[in-house]
Amino acid sequence: MRPSLALIALSLGFAACTPRDKPLEATEDAANPSPNATILPAPLASAPATTDPSSQPPKMVGIPADSRGRLILPDAGMPPPTALIANQALAADQLPGREAQGVTLAAEWFWPAPPPAPHHPETQQAGIDAARKLTRRLWTIDLTEYGRMRILFDSLSFTLARYSELRARHDRFGHVLVWPSADTYRIVPPGALRALIEERRLDVTPLMNERAKSAPSPGPRFGFPTSRALVHTATGKLQLDQAHVVNVGLGGQLLCRTLVELAGAEPSASLCALGQVPVHAEYTWPSGGTITFDVTTLNIRTDFPTGMLSVPPAGASLSSSGLPPNSSGIFLTREQVAAFRTRPIDTAHPRNDPEFKGAPGEGFVAVNETDSMRFFLVDGVPVAWVHPHARQYVIGSPAGRYQVQWRSFLGAFVEPPSNVEFPALVTHGAPPADAGLDAAADRDR
Repeated sequence: MRPSLALIALSLGFAACTPRDKPLEATEDAANPSPNATILPAPLASAPATTDPSSQPPKMVGIPADSRGRLILPDAGMPPPTALIANQALAADQLPGREAQGVTLAAEWFWPAPPPAPHHPETQQAGIDAARKLTRRLWTIDLTEYGRMRILFDSLSFTLARYSELRARHDRFGHVLVWPSADTYRIVPPGALRALIEERRLDVTPLMNERAKSAPSPGPRFGFPTSRALVHTATGKLQLDQAHVVNVGLGGQLLCRTLVELAGAEPSASLCALGQVPVHAEYTWPSGGTITFDVTTLNIRTDFPTGMLSVPPAGASLSSSGLPPNSSGIFLTREQVAAFRTRPIDTAHPRNDPEFKGAPGEGFVAVNETDSMRFFLVDGVPVAWVHPHARQYVIGSPAGRYQVQWRSFLGAFVEPPSNVEFPALVTHGAPPADAGLDAAADRDR
């Protein structure tokens, strides 16, 4: 009888372990594991003690989660971003199938104290002010919680065509330049952003680790607390103010990366943190030039449509060369330039004046003989950019006295203003040494 009793007891033990008799809590844990934790079951029996450390199982470090002794291991987090590679197409962006939260910013780039118009009776300040308003350097910026950014160039006075876009995603360093039609894009790898904005080129320059330190907070912006960081690189200095904004998630880090890269720093800078949005940036270059980026409005959004900020845009094709078209480099119409003065005046140009030699019958010709793109300002208003060793003819300015200036977009180069009488040929820099030899050879032939 004893063996029969043992078999019955063993059968009852197996029946007690069938799945239908498991507690409901254990069944739900198995069906819905936590995506952010690893669950370790408690040991079923105590292992015998041993003095040999090599025979011990690896010790798991974690936080006890419940009375059964299960441990939750720390989340490993997201993998670090990888760099975009020039001319390498991106796969279709995988985005959440829902509307996203985030913020929309309006921001402006400011040049400090542009030279004013001369104080002459014929100067028409209303026309100058209207032109200055038309040439404000505006960005409209969308940032989403899941780590996407779109910057819209909403102005005539950038080196890129109006309504061109820069897009970025959290898992990649670098940007995507999108044509205004949104059907074409080009890769902007890390290190190429500054050359694109300043020079209309995609030359990659080395980035460096920044030296950053905190500074006293400038106070709340848009109702949110802020923090300030001072960043130093061999390229220049950056003072960056960031607001701690709700609903922005990973999006604010992308704008921070963009602004930091313009200062020559690696986009992996530690100051670009979760939940922060840059609202003010001041750049100072070794030459002493400066430029300021300032957010003028900040709107919380809960309705970004899926795919609105996809990187690359849905259906867009990769371009390995060229830039968005329709950017002539002249910002104002003939009528808008003519409104700088109420009437023309006699300038009494001497025929041997270099500004008169080669001058057009109306307006001015701006000639850039340097190796870098330059912006040309008239009475403090940017009217054109000029390629290296090229010229722009701007028609419409009445004859008279004007104040002109050459500068680079980010302000690393700023020429002192000078007074010029239009019509004029205004030359910046000296032509290459071989240009004179070529001209002499042409005369000899």
